[in-house]
Amino acid sequence: MSSHSAALFLADHLDLAEGARSAVLFCLMLGGVLGLLTTDRLLRSHEPLKVLRWACVACAISYACWLFAPGLVASALLLGATGFFGAALYPIVKARAYRALPRQSGMVNAVSHIFTPLEIALPLGLGLVADVFGLTAALVVLIAQPVGILVLASLPLAKEAQVS
Repeated sequence: MSSHSAALFLADHLDLAEGARSAVLFCLMLGGVLGLLTTDRLLRSHEPLKVLRWACVACAISYACWLFAPGLVASALLLGATGFFGAALYPIVKARAYRALPRQSGMVNAVSHIFTPLEIALPLGLGLVADVFGLTAALVVLIAQPVGILVLASLPLAKEAQVS
């Protein structure tokens, strides 16, 4: 989620002033930093896929709850939690991709660049959804990321399927 769309949502949904919106977005960033630090520690003692799955579930729940947060404090706490849990997603997914293709890191990076047009088109698509259905509907679409990662994380890697 971009901080721009979150700021618009906070202004529209909760009618928050600029300073209050900044405080809520600060909680998102602080949650992300704390989430990365915690993820690093958790991965020392827990299986990465379990951490990823729990992070996906917690991220989706905290994000969905944030969309309906009734006030400033709840919004700040829930968006901070979203940042905290969401921070684990990218590094674990990227590491899983490298694990799926050992000694082929160039291939992983090349394949990731295939999605660049999607990364460019996604904000435009979300803008279209927001124009047609409203900002809340566009933000609801973003819950597809942690849910989609959860689904994909539940699928075994080809090597894991062969070993089992």
